[in-house]
Amino acid sequence: MEISTKNSGSSMTLFLHGNLSIRWASELKTALQDCFNASDVCLLDLSGMTAIDLSVVQTLYSAWKTAEKNSWQFSLEGEPPDEFKQFVSDAGYGDFDWLCFGLKDPD
Repeated sequence: MEISTKNSGSSMTLFLHGNLSIRWASELKTALQDCFNASDVCLLDLSGMTAIDLSVVQTLYSAWKTAEKNSWQFSLEGEPPDEFKQFVSDAGYGDFDWLCFGLKDPD
């Protein structure tokens, strides 16, 4: 997995590329924390994702809950890959109003 960032003044975008697996969950958590420390708006671009596992979905869901609790905005930039939406749904996270399932702003 590779993580790159783009700061656009009022928001920061995290670009996730490659295989998003448990091997990278800690690095992703740190990148998300850095994003929220730098901006109240954190966007996530998954267009470069090739695979994902449950640990990463859990990390993203935890980040979304933290953003909601702190009135930060956390959403996807653009349309997520179908593989992501299917995996999230299969993992039991598809019933929640988060990220691609509503692109909800926490406020």
